[in-house]
Amino acid sequence: MTLCKPEARTRTINVCQQVQEQVPYTYTVQLCKAETRTRTVHTNKQVQEQVPYTYTVQLCKQESRTRTVNVAKQVSEQVAYTYHVTVCKPETREVQVQVCKMVEKVVEHKVYHPAAPACSSCAPAAPACGGCASSSCSSCK
Repeated sequence: MTLCKPEARTRTINVCQQVQEQVPYTYTVQLCKAETRTRTVHTNKQVQEQVPYTYTVQLCKQESRTRTVNVAKQVSEQVAYTYHVTVCKPETREVQVQVCKMVEKVVEHKVYHPAAPACSSCAPAAPACGGCASSSCSSCK
């Protein structure tokens, strides 16, 4: 009868470990500053002027009369005014950002293996295949 005895073995495997490093990163920002601008625009304003016109009135006898009346008319003139605008100017800046990358690292750990594979159908009777000889046991065939 063969008995299973665990034994300790050491094996080397490759694993990945994250390492942080500073990498320069360039990006574009918009800087906005307020500035004052002046421009001249056309506006309309009303001015009054005396314009003579003729009209008819009914009297005992009909006659024509002339009189002067005020009328409004529009004239165009240049008027300067001040207004505020915001002008954006692109600017490139450089900042430091954290970037993670994977680096390879070798570590060691212990792995335990049984001395011989156990029978699935006859494990209590013959824990290590070497003798159950059962026809239903795939390990013993």
